[in-house]
Amino acid sequence: MRKRHDATAKVVVFFDILTPINWGTKPDHAFELILKHCGYSAIWEEADGRMTLRFRTNDGSIAPELFSDPIRHGAHFAQHMLKRRVFAEGLQGWHALTSDQFSIHHSIATRTIYTVYNRPSYARA
Repeated sequence: MRKRHDATAKVVVFFDILTPINWGTKPDHAFELILKHCGYSAIWEEADGRMTLRFRTNDGSIAPELFSDPIRHGAHFAQHMLKRRVFAEGLQGWHALTSDQFSIHHSIATRTIYTVYNRPSYARA
């Protein structure tokens, strides 16, 4: 079993949990996919012991989203953790989960939709 912070873990990028856009890509590629779909490019800044992630839009302006964390174990690790925050919190509705986590969430969502739409008519609210 892979550790959660393993940089080689496969992730799934999605806007809607029922329709992912890819399966099992590396975290760096998943981050680039999310940026592409949002029309952003990443701006990494390191100052005063903090790593900050800002985004530049395609027209050159700075996007309002901002992620920042203290640097505890080096700049590379701080960037990795900020990417994970983007995956978890989402960017304009785009998220990423590890393949295992996605399978669980997708299964629950599918089962919930099946249950809601296949109840007998007398049980519907």
